[in-house]
Amino acid sequence: MRVRFLNLFKKPITITDILNICDMNPEDIINEFEEIFFLIEPDTDEKDLLHTRMNQHLKNVNKKKTIDRMGLAISDSCNLGCEHCMHFQKSNENGKPHPFFQTAN
Repeated sequence: MRVRFLNLFKKPITITDILNICDMNPEDIINEFEEIFFLIEPDTDEKDLLHTRMNQHLKNVNKKKTIDRMGLAISDSCNLGCEHCMHFQKSNENGKPHPFFQTAN
């Protein structure tokens, strides 16, 4: 049902038009989609929005209010050496691994 509802927004449409199409009040679903950024105002700069949200997240990571990444090492015997695997990240000159999180601006 939510996917069908989301399809109504393929082209710009007003809330009034949505209310006329739907049998039930769609405000809860619209709010849900707005919270997860599936729906945004037409004049919103999406890059700016994402940049702001990323900085908010990174500030919370730096304050230790949330985590940035989580890994599960099932075995130390893996020898694939995948480029993205944190197990095989290069270390600095002191032999300590580099931090895996970014910092907020």
